[in-house]
Amino acid sequence: MVVPFLQGCTTGAGLIVGRAIVRDLYQGADAQRILALTSMFFGIAPAVAPAIGAAVFDIAGWQAVFYMLVLYGLGLWLLCSLVLPESHPPERRVRLSPASLLRTYQHIARDRAFVWLVTASGLNFAATFLYIASAPVFIEQHLGLGIHGYPWFFIPMITGMTLGAAASARMAGRRSPRASVEIGYKIMAVAIVINLAYTLLHPVPTAPWAVLPIALYGMGSSMAQPALNLAMLDRHASHRGSAASVQGFLWSVLLAVVSGVIAAWASQTTLMLAIGALCFFVFAWLSYRMGAHVVSSDTQVKVVPDLDEP
Repeated sequence: MVVPFLQGCTTGAGLIVGRAIVRDLYQGADAQRILALTSMFFGIAPAVAPAIGAAVFDIAGWQAVFYMLVLYGLGLWLLCSLVLPESHPPERRVRLSPASLLRTYQHIARDRAFVWLVTASGLNFAATFLYIASAPVFIEQHLGLGIHGYPWFFIPMITGMTLGAAASARMAGRRSPRASVEIGYKIMAVAIVINLAYTLLHPVPTAPWAVLPIALYGMGSSMAQPALNLAMLDRHASHRGSAASVQGFLWSVLLAVVSGVIAAWASQTTLMLAIGALCFFVFAWLSYRMGAHVVSSDTQVKVVPDLDEP
């Protein structure tokens, strides 16, 4: 229990600091492009990890997984030490104060638009993460592909996420951030409908057809995510690190519930997985609309310009 807790405490910093660094260094369309690239990697990582872990386990046993984590952690530490300078301007740095930090967190948590947008972005990914968390059952049992069948699932999904992030980066500066988000939601809606229809028509799913709608959904989610991240961080421009921290906390709680509770229940059948993904998408879209509505009536705190259009 202690080791996973410490791993969570340390790895959570990368998710938070990475987004704050991007926003410190880039503005406007450039920020959306870089966030699109980082969103791609954040989406790919939990998808690739089970396949790599299965391969290491199959080749060298379960102990080798921990040795690989040690080597991976040392490599990241060395890379950050050598090539990652401090990005926060000296004049904006403040001394660490628990009381001040708590007040900042409380202020951010009371921002309804921020909470709605975080919820929307988290639920967007939760629909994909439901399948990732259920991958052992979905791939090995429902698809009947066994322990070596993970590429049938993860390669199409990673491809979809990559294309979505690339499309968001391409649209930055050419289309509004709001357009990126809404096109992403349209793609997700189509994917969810196709996924549910396929599941209803094919009680015994087969690859790659059962995986392609999930890959399409990943594409839409990755297209919407960068603009949503930019909007959330810019709600609190003076405390982007704290805003990213609150976002990371809420995401972690949500994904812990998905992987620890919901996936165990939904993975029993492919229909339950499809319905679970549908529910996540519907609540994600409603959360986004609520966030956009609050932003449109908010005259105190501005977000990415196009997200506050009526």
